[in-house]
Amino acid sequence: MKWCANNMESAVFNFNQEHRLFEKGDTLFLAVSGGPDSLALLHFLPPFENHGI
Repeated sequence: MKWCANNMESAVFNFNQEHRLFEKGDTLFLAVSGGPDSLALLHFLPPFENHGI
């Protein structure tokens, strides 16, 4: 399970780098519905702060 999480985190990070959805200094507002896609987004966004984004 840990490998899957790291792989998914890398995929999210790389997708953002490629498409420049948000960059360092941006303020994000995150609304979640409680569905699996929203909870995954909630889980994978905080590590971006550790990458200086």
